Amino acid sequence: NHVGQLAESLQREHIKASVREVLMLEAVLAICEQLVDGYSYTKKCSDEGRALMSLDVKTLQAGLRKLLPGQALKMDFVDNYIRAFYLPPEQLLDWARLHPEYSVKQLTGLVSVIGVGAHLKKKEQQELIASLQEAVESSRES
Repeated sequence: NHVGQLAESLQREHIKASVREVLMLEAVLAICEQLVDGYSYTKKCSDEGRALMSLDVKTLQAGLRKLLPGQALKMDFVDNYIRAFYLPPEQLLDWARLHPEYSVKQLTGLVSVIGVGAHLKKKEQQELIASLQEAVESSRES
C-alpha cells in the first residue's frame, strides 16, 4: 500500500509531524482527484454501479483512517461527484456552478452518463457540455 509506505517513510526520515500531516492530506486529495478522473471516463452507469462507486470510497476511507488515525479525511470531492451521477440533466449546470472544483473533463464525464441515462440526444449533450465549459470559464475569470 503506497499511502502506508509514504507515511512510514516520512516518519522514518524524522519529518516534523505537522509537515507529515500536510503531506498525507495532500496525498489523500491526490487519490480523490484520481478517483474522480477515473469515474469521469465512465460511459454508462447503473444505480448498482453508482452504489459500488460509493462503497469503493467508503472502503478507501476506512483503510486510510487506519493508516492516518486522527486526521480529518476530506473525501467530499469524490462523494459529491458520485452524487452528481443521480442528477437530472437540467440540474447539472447549476450543480457545476456550485462546484467549480471540477474540471471540464470531469463535468463532461457526468454529461455522458447522465445524458445517456436521460436519453438525451447527442446534440443536447453537446449543448450541455458547451454550457458547462462556459460556466467553468466564467467561474475562473471571477
